[in-house]
Amino acid sequence: MKNLFFLALLAVPFIAAYTKENAEPEPALKVELLTGKDWMRTGSTITVNGVTTDTHATLSACDKDDYMRFEEAQEMFYDEGASKCSAASPQRIKGVRWVDDGKMILGMGISNGHNGAHQVIELSANTLTFAQTIADKRYTYTFTKR
Repeated sequence: MKNLFFLALLAVPFIAAYTKENAEPEPALKVELLTGKDWMRTGSTITVNGVTTDTHATLSACDKDDYMRFEEAQEMFYDEGASKCSAASPQRIKGVRWVDDGKMILGMGISNGHNGAHQVIELSANTLTFAQTIADKRYTYTFTKR
């Protein structure tokens, strides 16, 4: 009986290691899915008091070809695309990006308005969706790999 007890005790660390190793991982922002790609906005909405409005439909054609690019070195770029709304606007704006893996947060600092922390809703090889709430208004943006 003692041998059985000791065998059971010896098995506990292996079972615990197996369980820990195979447990569902916490959600994390996979930077490799984000970086090294051009992300073109394909949708945007604003939600106020429970009412959601499609704001992407109201964008000018010169805004619809703009895209963002995130790099591994915590850099990001906002590019005006093939058509610029204003000839005086720079073609490309450089900014910074950061992530908080544990909370699925994508932070951006760039002069085009996508500043601050954004909650990542979806990040796959081809889709990036994030949202930000400012003054009781929830802005949601969807980007597709270009």
